[in-house]
Amino acid sequence: MNYESNLLALHDDIESRTYRIQKSICFINFKPVQREIFAAEFRDRVVHHLIYNYIAPIYEKGFIYDSYSCRKGKGTHFGINRIKKFIRSCSKNYTTDCYILKLDIKGYFMAMNKHNTL
Repeated sequence: MNYESNLLALHDDIESRTYRIQKSICFINFKPVQREIFAAEFRDRVVHHLIYNYIAPIYEKGFIYDSYSCRKGKGTHFGINRIKKFIRSCSKNYTTDCYILKLDIKGYFMAMNKHNTL
């Protein structure tokens, strides 16, 4: 409700440097694996997009070509097609065995110390 007035109020808070992050909602998702999810308020998600649009062009130059997460033009289909190309090359067009390592370190992000500052 009141999208325009809320957006203008958010703009004013950012401009006046009075914007404050609101509390996120935390819940557990069990599929495909159990993980803790933090969902930001809608207002904060708008700010996330604002920040992303500002910093993405800066960091994009430093990413390796085969980094896919949250990158424009590098979605799931792109990654699948890229791995197909690697498998075809490694297996000499499916005539030789090749091996792929799929790795997921359980709880990695939740185990990170989030209170350290640089």
